[in-house]
Amino acid sequence: MYAFVPSSGNQFSVKLSIEDILAVQNLYGPKNEKHVSTTTTTIPITTTTIAPTTTTMITPDNLSDTDLCALRHLDTALILNRRMYIARQHTVWSVSLNERIYGKPMLPDYMRFLPANFTSLSAVYQRPSGDLALFVDNSIYMVENPSFTLRQGWPQTLADIRLPPNAKINAAINTNTGRTFVIYDNDKVAEIDECTMMATKHSSLQEIFLGIPSAVTSAFRHIDGNLFFFAKHQFYVFNEFTNNVIIGGPFDLYALGIECPRNGLLLQVRDLLDRIYRIGDVFASDTTD
Repeated sequence: MYAFVPSSGNQFSVKLSIEDILAVQNLYGPKNEKHVSTTTTTIPITTTTIAPTTTTMITPDNLSDTDLCALRHLDTALILNRRMYIARQHTVWSVSLNERIYGKPMLPDYMRFLPANFTSLSAVYQRPSGDLALFVDNSIYMVENPSFTLRQGWPQTLADIRLPPNAKINAAINTNTGRTFVIYDNDKVAEIDECTMMATKHSSLQEIFLGIPSAVTSAFRHIDGNLFFFAKHQFYVFNEFTNNVIIGGPFDLYALGIECPRNGLLLQVRDLLDRIYRIGDVFASDTTD
């Protein structure tokens, strides 16, 4: 194609073929029209709505009732055979004193001699003979250790051991000096003769354990030689040789050497480390064999 411009004396319309029009547009671009007719193609838009997800942090407040770290207070505690037993209502946890690891709680029917309708384990302590004395509601059960079988002639009532028949049992403890005390009705203490299993003397709480507040919920002798008391969401460490409270503060399982994760991530890390630890034990045992 060649460029063509008509002279001024020869004005006439020139029609370009479609090939010429396309060639011109290819060189100079399409003509800029004031009104450009366009065809709009509508593409349907599909909207996908993603439901919001809620992440729940696992805290001690929303943990299961069977999780030891969810406890705000305990009913009783006992150290026996290098393990710490912690009880709350019908649930008992067994914690290794060496590894501070606890598993699933013991079932309510672990001690089948307990009545099905008992409310809670009020107190428990280990006698010098090795037997366990359990205070359940208004009865005392004498249990052989380690078979956890009920001794013949038991249970007995509170009145049978010369305690008030309707007494509220707060705690029971056998101290480092070999004396056994039962705390009842919040601020009273009965000393028990282990030979006859009878209460021989009644005193006030302050006379025996100076500085320990009333309404104690639990007491036990720790392996560090001190006596631990729990009352009103507080814990107290009592030294019977100096006869005073040496440590006190809000209830926390950390005081017993049990570390509880504070959020969901730490819970997952704890579980992961526990699995790794157990796998390591398996490999170690295989290597030894």
